[in-house]
Amino acid sequence: MPSPPSGFSLRLASVDDAPIVVAHRRAMFAAMGYRDNAALDAIYWKPIQTGAVEGTDRQQVISWAGISPEQTLLEAYIFDDPVSPHLAAERAGKKIRLDAIALP
Repeated sequence: MPSPPSGFSLRLASVDDAPIVVAHRRAMFAAMGYRDNAALDAIYWKPIQTGAVEGTDRQQVISWAGISPEQTLLEAYIFDDPVSPHLAAERAGKKIRLDAIALP
């Protein structure tokens, strides 16, 4: 299994069009010689999830990317309303405390 070049890092981003992000990510991994996502020792994390009525991005990434739940971190906040985090929290009667979100 090849190692990434020195100083090289991969970052995942969650966007509304996640299937295309996952497809690009898989193609990039294949081009680098990785056969599966476990080889990267990477994790997925979206600390604040909104629009979770039909599931979370974390659940979708596990399914689409074929990674294990152990390669993800749980959300610190989950809101059903599909709006910005501050508005979703306000509508849910909650306050997002950034100091309560521990970085991995």
